[in-house]
Amino acid sequence: IMGRVFEALGDYDRALESFVNSLKIDEEIGSKQTAARTTGLIAWVHIRQRHDSVAAYFGRSSLSSCARLKDREGVAFANNVLGYIHYVN
Repeated sequence: IMGRVFEALGDYDRALESFVNSLKIDEEIGSKQTAARTTGLIAWVHIRQRHDSVAAYFGRSSLSSCARLKDREGVAFANNVLGYIHYVN
């Protein structure tokens, strides 16, 4: 949640820090779905920072993980991230 707050405030560095910390915890406890979605949020913050190639990397990773887990909402979000990158370029 804090990552979303920082993102909304435009503090992208702190948002990334929060999401990366969350991702580490998700991976440690084996929460694959949450990790996949958090990866998508990391991609979105990179979009906001105009780091499109990094955002695309995390977006593809999120899409792959969400598809493997049959997480339709996660797949939709990851596709939106990747579509946005394509649209702005």
